[in-house]
Amino acid sequence: MTVSDRQKTILITGASGGIGTACTVALAQAGFRVFAGVRQQKHGELLQQLDPKSIVPLVIDVTDLSTIESARDEIEKAIGDRGLYGLVNNAGILVSAPIECLSLEEFRHQLEVNVIGQVAVIQAFLPAVRTAKGRIVNMSSVSGFVAFPFTGAYCASKFALEAITDSLRMELHPWGISVVAIEPPFVKTKIWEKAVANNNTVQSPLSKNCQTLYGKNLERKYSIALQEVEKAMSPDRVAKTLIRALCDRVPKTRYLVGQQAFMSAIASWFPDRLRDRFIRQYFHLN
Repeated sequence: MTVSDRQKTILITGASGGIGTACTVALAQAGFRVFAGVRQQKHGELLQQLDPKSIVPLVIDVTDLSTIESARDEIEKAIGDRGLYGLVNNAGILVSAPIECLSLEEFRHQLEVNVIGQVAVIQAFLPAVRTAKGRIVNMSSVSGFVAFPFTGAYCASKFALEAITDSLRMELHPWGISVVAIEPPFVKTKIWEKAVANNNTVQSPLSKNCQTLYGKNLERKYSIALQEVEKAMSPDRVAKTLIRALCDRVPKTRYLVGQQAFMSAIASWFPDRLRDRFIRQYFHLN
């Protein structure tokens, strides 16, 4: 699938790895001009080497308004009165710990990156999207409609992003702006490896007590999660779905990615306690 007008411009945040890099490359190959938001300039330089003609790296930290405003000014100069065809909110982190043990600072950081940061980017670039009568695509997750143990903060952020997507879709309807959520399951990226590695740093000063209370179940959850990531789908599959979301004449409001995502959607309709039991058994939790 290609885009006839190479002047169609996309901004994607969180482009420096995993799903973000795969999506950036796919967008460039589809004929878009891609402004790729990265937190560090060196990552942007590496990304640009993949397609120097179509990929323009920009430093964007979604928790830093000054970087968002600077990127907005640069993009507006580049696109002129054509507007921004697509805004892809992909930046995100995964904070993983029992809610009882999670410091409020880390909980706030989870929401700051995955929710407040997304809204900040949307607010900054919405006028340019409106000019092009473009589309907003939010990278959500199956964790946006099914909550899992020990990732309560992350699930809360994705539930919130789903709600923001729904509200925006109705609010922006008068301007013909489509607002879409993409909902993948486990994807083969390093996000879970980082979550496991950072587990000790996100727990509260009561971490010894939390280890006594939750340690064995945490080990089981992380072990199974890492196994799932090893056999999970490639980020390229998510990238293909993104191209559909941007190129379909009438985009869906939500794109579930893969069979596992559909199974999670079905599970979301189960009675609460039945779903709880199924998830506990899946992760071998006592």
